[in-house]
Amino acid sequence: MKLNFRIWILVYGIWLASFSSFAQNKHTVDLLQSSYQSCLDTGANMSDCALTFYIQMDSLLNVTYTRLRAKLNPAKKATLKKEQKAWLQKRDQYLRKTNREAMKNGGLNMPISQDERMMMYDKNAIFVKARVLKLVSALNL
Repeated sequence: MKLNFRIWILVYGIWLASFSSFAQNKHTVDLLQSSYQSCLDTGANMSDCALTFYIQMDSLLNVTYTRLRAKLNPAKKATLKKEQKAWLQKRDQYLRKTNREAMKNGGLNMPISQDERMMMYDKNAIFVKARVLKLVSALNL
């Protein structure tokens, strides 16, 4: 019963967040950053805090990109799409790099430690956050 309730709360939270996600501005990013820091400050499940923040930034990136693209004329849409594809390639390279670093620091035959995993997710989230802020800036012009 508790598991179903937790799933319901999670789905409800995501549903509510989808409404507020349309207020794509720096304030939204700051709120997510503050929530992430509060989670880290508890000192518990910090890897989960970082993973959640990465997922939130990635989701915000997708919503912001879609909103910005809808606002543009066809020529600017094509330019944005090309720019986004190039950025996605850089992101994929960066994610592979941080994964390799975490594995290297964790040892070749050992699983990645929770600390290494947290640092990897944190670096990845910060990388995506920079792109979100750039798109938010373009959206608010």
